[in-house]
Amino acid sequence: MIFLFIVCSTASACFTKDRSGVPCLGAGEKNDLAWINQLIGQSNDRKAAIQECAAIGLTATGTGNSIASSGGDTSGGTDGSGSGGSCSPGDWVVYSSPQSRPWYSVTYGGGKFVAVASGGTDQIMTSSDGINWTATNAPASNSWYSVTYGGGKFVAVAGGLTNTIMTSTDGSTWTALNAPANSMWDAVTYGGGKFVAVASGGMTNSIMTSTDGSTWTALNPPAASPWTAITYGGGKFVALASGSSNSIMTSTDGNTWTAINAPASNMWQSVTYGGGMFVAVADNGGTNRIMTSSDGTTWTASIPPENNGWISIAYGGGKFVAVSSDGTNRIMTSSDGSSWSVSAAPEVNNWSSITYGGGKFLAVGVSGIKQILTICE
Repeated sequence: MIFLFIVCSTASACFTKDRSGVPCLGAGEKNDLAWINQLIGQSNDRKAAIQECAAIGLTATGTGNSIASSGGDTSGGTDGSGSGGSCSPGDWVVYSSPQSRPWYSVTYGGGKFVAVASGGTDQIMTSSDGINWTATNAPASNSWYSVTYGGGKFVAVAGGLTNTIMTSTDGSTWTALNAPANSMWDAVTYGGGKFVAVASGGMTNSIMTSTDGSTWTALNPPAASPWTAITYGGGKFVALASGSSNSIMTSTDGNTWTAINAPASNMWQSVTYGGGMFVAVADNGGTNRIMTSSDGTTWTASIPPENNGWISIAYGGGKFVAVSSDGTNRIMTSSDGSSWSVSAAPEVNNWSSITYGGGKFLAVGVSGIKQILTICE
């Protein structure tokens, strides 16, 4: 399948007509993204007309307009909108993944991005630049929900009965391990010299810890909640669950935990730490789908600029960025965790995870044609 992407350097250069006499850009569409959006959901005839429109623009201006096309391959990468040098630095752009999988989690470490998925083969993909990706098989075909990096090692966790942990020092060669307890392991992080994972299933043994990623110990949580997210910052671990009662738990060592109530009853999906603050987001429940804390104990809830299903949040480069699985504007940014702005992603995907590494944010999705979202450089 061939994807075509059109970008104009200036809006005025694009105001011409296609072969049917229809203006290339409608009233008010005075931005480069409008060219890309014109292709979405259009008939083949209309796509051909839009392509011709771009060609006219090239002839008329001589410079500034570009058309880039590419087919998919097993390596993935540079067929995304904004590739081929046609994007502006700082813009959000999308790329194809090497395999169409529900990519649930992505992390950065050791100079590369690593993402994990559930279902089928090639459940791992890696990239050194966030653009060109290579897919590899996981050592066990499980639903891999979370991956992190620490201590020179990648660690991923999954839901299932056996081989629900896998580790790698390079992101390419992996080893599967059994967890100390069978559960739905939803999230894993690294901090304070150890890995800590939490699970959403089961009343007991829904925390597990390891100093090396190979030998793990299961622990009971302070409350039997469906734990879905965890991070480390400011000298402590913070984990989240759905609801308000006992839906936050904290620990300074990963072994002894304290449960506290959240300020709002929501389905808390992700938490990160940066700039001296924990920030969490939720994808369902009430309107207060953001909560912040400077110490992990006292939290304040706030309303995001759009009541979307916010799935994942990351911190880097002095800002927080969250991604959503629904809504019109699926990217939300903030420099302080309190004041937020939203923007549209170049592709309306179910974005599931975001990370920061190599000087840029990068997100992956569980659906869509182009499942990698990052910043143009």
